[in-house]
Amino acid sequence: MQQTYTLTVLDTPGIQRYIFGSNRLRENIGASELVRRASSLWPLEILYQTGTSNIRDPAKGDLDNGKHIEEDNSLTAEVVYVGGGNTVVLFRDRTQAVRFVTQLSRRLLEEAPGLDLAVAHVTVDLEEDHLGQKVNEAMRRLAQNRRTRRPSVPLLGLGVTAACQSTGLVATTTNAEHGKPEGEETYPISSEVAAKLEMLDEAMSRLHTLLPEIREVGYGIPSKFDEFGRSEGEMSYIAVVHADGNGMAQFFRNIAGKPLSPREYIREVRDTSRRVEEASQAALCRVGIALLDAVESGVVPIWGGKLPFRPIVFGGDDLTFVCDGRLGLTLAARYLQAFEEETRKVGLNLHACAGIAVVKVHYPFARAYQLSETLAGSAKRYVRDNPPDDFSALDWHFAAGGLLGSLDEIRKREYQVSEGMLTMRPLRLQEQRPEWRTWPRFVHVVEEFIEGWADRRNKVIALRGALREGIDAVQRFLTAYGEKLPTLDESVGSLQETGWSGHICGYFDAIEALDFYVPL
Repeated sequence: MQQTYTLTVLDTPGIQRYIFGSNRLRENIGASELVRRASSLWPLEILYQTGTSNIRDPAKGDLDNGKHIEEDNSLTAEVVYVGGGNTVVLFRDRTQAVRFVTQLSRRLLEEAPGLDLAVAHVTVDLEEDHLGQKVNEAMRRLAQNRRTRRPSVPLLGLGVTAACQSTGLVATTTNAEHGKPEGEETYPISSEVAAKLEMLDEAMSRLHTLLPEIREVGYGIPSKFDEFGRSEGEMSYIAVVHADGNGMAQFFRNIAGKPLSPREYIREVRDTSRRVEEASQAALCRVGIALLDAVESGVVPIWGGKLPFRPIVFGGDDLTFVCDGRLGLTLAARYLQAFEEETRKVGLNLHACAGIAVVKVHYPFARAYQLSETLAGSAKRYVRDNPPDDFSALDWHFAAGGLLGSLDEIRKREYQVSEGMLTMRPLRLQEQRPEWRTWPRFVHVVEEFIEGWADRRNKVIALRGALREGIDAVQRFLTAYGEKLPTLDESVGSLQETGWSGHICGYFDAIEALDFYVPL
């Protein structure tokens, strides 16, 4: 019986630029759908059409666990798993693997212009080799291929041409030919943008399938940034939220490192990928339902009949959504809580971190996303710096103006004072004694300011100034006004007496968040 096979790993590099490079939400949504199809659906469809794989339903990602390539000679390919943006396939020989990649590349060129494909092939002997270690080897080779690949150089035009406003590439048509909304101006677009716009209806349909309650109650879903709750005279901010599971790459590498037979490895990695997907989708559904309940009860106002919430990337442990700027913190925390609970239900007990970038509506979207990703990375770094337990955390930034410099530079410039650091974030999601820098304690202080100091706005502003000046200024403020700070942690007396614990301020973040916090 044949022992040697070709292991093929697929990836779509450069997806951040591809999805978030435009300031038009319709293009971002369509781009995300194209990436999903290119990284999971289309590979499965191509293999399914051969009739000699283990795929039962490519649309659902349903695999036949009873078909094993080493036992069934009629199989030319077996999908090991799909997850984390990667598709891993065992082919009977390298020729079939190359033919498959050629077909997939052609489909990307035709249906997703501008989207790249990275591939790595590794030879596997199922009798002698450890399949998990071979998958890790393929992943390393894939990463190397991504770093060393030659970027495509598009032809930017010959003779008299118009440039696409989103990509700078040669325009081949206009948005009027691809479902231009009423009231939107006509502008030239490239083939890449046209393909993204053509995917908009499919993307909307997928979201309605995931969250049918939105359509049932009659609300729409925003397809423009101006539809996230903005009305005349009110703040015009959106929140870009990026959430990501903690250490997921290492999590799957650990599975690969177990002393498992090839078939045992396939079963475990396939089952784990499925459970991560189910848990993250269930967590997202819970966020949508919680927001709907808040809208229905009048806690969260809406504008134009559109729910102020739009997931853009949702699959596996990776999530990016946009919402009204006032909902970013609470929706991000709600998702992290739901993700923890849903992964526990499926026996995984995973954690995640989130970054929330609150920016003006027409701020460059690519930079806003990059900031949210950096903030999520800041939260992950905080988790790594506080071992041994894994936990969920979140970090955020309110960009009332522009952004100049890195996140560390911004915080040093805007939040570093002689007393220490004004901001206490990132925050742990859950309570963890003796740590007082947690989301529940932050929420308690914010709500105390909202409810107890509602008629004392000037005093809140004065307190913010005193916190900047340091401990002595805070004590003078409290004496002069006869006030007490909200209780943050009774075991740390200096917090309520001075606003500071060591060189970290406990109240500045809450004051800054007053205009950007709506409880659910």
